[in-house]
Amino acid sequence: MSGEAPGRLLFVAGKDPLLEIGGGHSSFVRAHARAALRAGFEPEIFCASPEAGLVRTEFGRVRRIRSLWPMTLAPNLGSPAYLPLAPLHIPQIARAIRRFLAEQSCARALIHGFGVWGSAAVAAARRPGRAATAPAVVVSCYTTLNHETRARVEGARFSGPMSLRLPFLIERSLVRTLVAAHERRAVRGAQRVLVNYEAVARLLKEEYGEQIRWRRIPYTCESSLNESGGRRDLPVPDAIRALSPTHAPLIMSLSRHDPRKGIGVLLSALAALRSGGVPFRAVLVGGGPLLEPHRERTAQLGLSDRVAVTGFVPDPQAYLRQADLFVLPSLEEGSGSLSLIEALREGIPVVASSCDGIPEDVTDGVSADLVPPGDPEALRRAVGKLLSSPGRRLAIGRRGREVYETRFSPESFVQALAETYSELGLGRAA
Repeated sequence: MSGEAPGRLLFVAGKDPLLEIGGGHSSFVRAHARAALRAGFEPEIFCASPEAGLVRTEFGRVRRIRSLWPMTLAPNLGSPAYLPLAPLHIPQIARAIRRFLAEQSCARALIHGFGVWGSAAVAAARRPGRAATAPAVVVSCYTTLNHETRARVEGARFSGPMSLRLPFLIERSLVRTLVAAHERRAVRGAQRVLVNYEAVARLLKEEYGEQIRWRRIPYTCESSLNESGGRRDLPVPDAIRALSPTHAPLIMSLSRHDPRKGIGVLLSALAALRSGGVPFRAVLVGGGPLLEPHRERTAQLGLSDRVAVTGFVPDPQAYLRQADLFVLPSLEEGSGSLSLIEALREGIPVVASSCDGIPEDVTDGVSADLVPPGDPEALRRAVGKLLSSPGRRLAIGRRGREVYETRFSPESFVQALAETYSELGLGRAA
């Protein structure tokens, strides 16, 4: 890379990565930022936020752009109201990037956008201010808006009354009307579209044609890039201590309470296991728009003594360390699952839905047991089979750990990201 001119790396996160701690999007952005730092870059991370300011973090400099509509942001980062509001903030972020580039005296810049927020990257690159050359644009995609919002509408039926579908129906309509054009601009305007799965490449081709300049690269979860020192000793969380029967195997699920994550399917499977006399405990970790409906349904199904619905927790490691079985009941992922990587890293045996990129990560019957998405009975059978077989749990967990070590190496992710930036002319700073 000695012949390259050093330049500036700009990220377009869209959502504030300091506010959205438990969400997959911001965790994905932060993981890329940490990988970029390891590769020798320091990203400038642009996002819309209730307050303006520059915040120096261990994963880069977060440049908060005060939203003209601040009341729309913090409470709605994961709600059905958030995506339809993206077009309000994309022009603001693009203008902020152009101002930043105009103030810099660098020979080269690269703008890396994430999902629909890549539209701001493309818009800023077309009018780069006084930069010596127009910035290159990279966009990372982990699903499409059409795929994600359709799954939210369809998934809400597993979580309670049909009235729960209304906000997601409205979201889907608004996204298709107001936001989809920005995703199209991002995908078609980027010099490289980065995906981690063939499943996502297929979705993009179906939506936007074969001409997309995409590249598949490995990735990993944020915690893999944020490890410091040895393994921590963590206490058993109180939520787990309160469950009964005390010595029964512990099932864990780590995901947002979002319709596409299939938590309602899991609750139905757990209720059937209890009716069948199978001993277990379960903890469902994560926040999201359906958190309260899922807590109510847990009580209605008579599961409150053995199923804890914790809501968001800042560090799920203490829960993962106690788990005997990890369940990912998703109806849609688009790509893979960051929480699945966390489970594989801990060597926890996995039962997961065979949807989107999940079968690209694990092999059914070898490194996980896979079930059809949206099938509570199939999920009940798979979970029950592993609960009754400690030896098989141990074998699947061991093979899952091997998958993590070979497929989700932080070093491979860092190298692939650095190579992509290098190909587009971005050199590391001296």
